[in-house]
Amino acid sequence: MNILVTGATGFVGSHLCRALAEQGHRVRALHRPTSSLALLEGVPAELVEGDLFEPDSLALAARDIEVVYHCGGRVGSWTDAEEMAASHVEGTHNILSAARQCGVRRFIHTSSVAALGVPERAAESNKTLPIMDERHAWNYTAEEWPYGYAKHRAEEEVRSATAEGFDTIILNPASIIGAGDKNLTSSAIVMHMARGRRPPIPPGGLNVIHINDVIAGHLAALEQGVSGERYILGGENITHEQLLTTVAEVVGAPRPRWHIPGWALRTLSSPAELLGRIIGIPLRGHMFRLTGLHFYYDSRKAQRELFVPAPRTHQSAIEDAYTWYRDNGFLD
Repeated sequence: MNILVTGATGFVGSHLCRALAEQGHRVRALHRPTSSLALLEGVPAELVEGDLFEPDSLALAARDIEVVYHCGGRVGSWTDAEEMAASHVEGTHNILSAARQCGVRRFIHTSSVAALGVPERAAESNKTLPIMDERHAWNYTAEEWPYGYAKHRAEEEVRSATAEGFDTIILNPASIIGAGDKNLTSSAIVMHMARGRRPPIPPGGLNVIHINDVIAGHLAALEQGVSGERYILGGENITHEQLLTTVAEVVGAPRPRWHIPGWALRTLSSPAELLGRIIGIPLRGHMFRLTGLHFYYDSRKAQRELFVPAPRTHQSAIEDAYTWYRDNGFLD
């Protein structure tokens, strides 16, 4: 098939381009003129310059394409919820329009579990309830979680296209860890602890998925995904303490032992980004406001309908991330 991948130079996009090419597909990799092509080295893909905010470039990129994987999107400002949402919404709207205009048959949108909203608390125990399935709807505010809101709004663009008869699928990966996370997103904690930082242990938890399992879900969606459906791509549900302990074991660092209470982190939410710049770690205010929640997910729908295998362990994801950071000079 002729397949276009947006965000092709990023963490997910570069892995996806490589995997699609290995399967024999003809891959067109969309990238901005200023993007580093390092992660696409050795990938037999057609490199095409373009921008999600330049519709003419997207129309050219989508010409003769059968399937679009939309993995791209500007982060925008973390302090302005509307600006971030607009960046995701406009970019998604533009690539959807180009895909429909060019007769693309299937559009696969890489979203995030963040678009599902925030897990509720059980009234009788105040414990966090897991987000059980893909039906969970956005239930938070744009101001307190700009990133989640932006992902939610972008999904609305995709659903609107679905309602008009366009073949679309939404994929919601959890926290992705593995080789190639050069932009230091979910895997960043591996690099920081390998460099000697010893973070405190916050309450709460998250779902960690290996990058290879994310790509397996993307490939499966091409053939097995049902139009209009949404699929959580998840791995292991673990506490933050489990995550930090495993990272320490893998990188050979002392185990973190200082537990910081949730109320203290929530108090620090406003000055968090300033603090992050001082200590050299990318801290975001929303991370502090959401502390104490267990962002746990059930990804059995993807296993059942996309026939993806059982996920790898979070330890294997951390090991691969550490090896890649070490071998690519991030720990020097």
